[in-house]
Amino acid sequence: MIREIPPEEAPNGGVLYDGSCGFCGWWAPYWERTLKKSCFAIATLQSSWVVSRLGQSGEELLRDVLLLKNDGCVVRGAEVYRAIMRRIWWAYPLYVFSILPDARSL
Repeated sequence: MIREIPPEEAPNGGVLYDGSCGFCGWWAPYWERTLKKSCFAIATLQSSWVVSRLGQSGEELLRDVLLLKNDGCVVRGAEVYRAIMRRIWWAYPLYVFSILPDARSL
């Protein structure tokens, strides 16, 4: 079980995922160690502190995986994966590929 922790405890922010989603419920625990080594916290979007901090709830909040940066900026969807890949040394080549103009259209 993943401990619910606010992203302030991690320099790169917090990855927020839908705890009721089957894929997300598998993805986050599987990559938890890697994310923590890369200074990301993880928590579910259903956490009470997430709802109060973002001021959103329901369908709007659960649409995408989110990255809540320590400066308060919220990143959604594919940009979350790019931000993570950018911080993991072995995933960095995938990040570079993902920002190439032709690769983005794929």
